[in-house]
Amino acid sequence: MFFGFMKNLTPKALRKGDTIGLISPSSHCAYPEKIGQAILYLEKNGYKVKPSLHLNRIDPDPAIADKEKLHDIHSMFSDPAVQAIFCVRGGAGAARLLNNIDYSLIAANPKILAGYSDITALSLAIYTKTGLISFSGPMLATELYRPPPIPKSISGECSPHRTMRSRFKTTRAIPLPVSGKERLKASSSEATFQYSPQ
Repeated sequence: MFFGFMKNLTPKALRKGDTIGLISPSSHCAYPEKIGQAILYLEKNGYKVKPSLHLNRIDPDPAIADKEKLHDIHSMFSDPAVQAIFCVRGGAGAARLLNNIDYSLIAANPKILAGYSDITALSLAIYTKTGLISFSGPMLATELYRPPPIPKSISGECSPHRTMRSRFKTTRAIPLPVSGKERLKASSSEATFQYSPQ
């Protein structure tokens, strides 16, 4: 498969009432209460949450830890009740999983995958092998346990549900203007984003 001719797989948008699966394919979180706070935040905003079997567990044997992480990734992608998958945090470890991921399973069950930092290795490998578009988005132990306020100029309304939908709605890439005199405006059904030079 040539990179330039890959067909993109676009996951369905996340909607109120959908289930978000939770995985920890990178480092574990030393403060598990943050995970609990993030779960409460997601549930408060109308989402169901399903933790993976080995969420935030790190076995001292890397082989066992990697097997558990792979199990959780595969189980969340294969679960028809789960519409999106959020990661606990980045750190290290995701790259060790790449050669053993079942990419055919993921391609057959495209859904939102959100995370960044070490999760980028996972996202890029999945995209390269399947064409699935993922999201560099908030994670449980880094943002979602204490989400920052979203400016009205970005979120439209400051409704958490509307903001969450805006973050995970697939949109086209927008190039920034070259000239300082240009103004960029792009609208969607969820929010309006504007660029105004200083």
